[in-house]
Amino acid sequence: FGKTRLFGPAKNDPWKLQFGAKNRNNNRTLTATVQPWESKDGFFLIRLKVEGTNTNLLPNGEKVQFFLHNTFPNFAPVLPAYNGSAELPLIAWGAFTVGAVTDGGTTELELDLSEDPAFPPAFRLR
Repeated sequence: FGKTRLFGPAKNDPWKLQFGAKNRNNNRTLTATVQPWESKDGFFLIRLKVEGTNTNLLPNGEKVQFFLHNTFPNFAPVLPAYNGSAELPLIAWGAFTVGAVTDGGTTELELDLSEDPAFPPAFRLR
């Protein structure tokens, strides 16, 4: 997206406050679901999703770059949108802040996975 990304000042959460601290911007939203991963105790399945709000869908092929914790081997994957959204499934041990960029780099989104009380406490508090 033509922009170099540098980790922020939060040592254990490198993307915290680096994408505007909002999960909704320019008719786009970044959401997540988190559930225990049945295949391995203590790990969680996360599904990240960027989509358009209302009728302003992401066009098919629109690129979305996700920014994950730097412990992931590919911490900045780029995915194309399909059927109005881009989705990224992950396996993780604990919560972190996710950044996402779309619309050719003009829309930035941020979601701190430790702040959603609907997610399991064992995930949020790590």
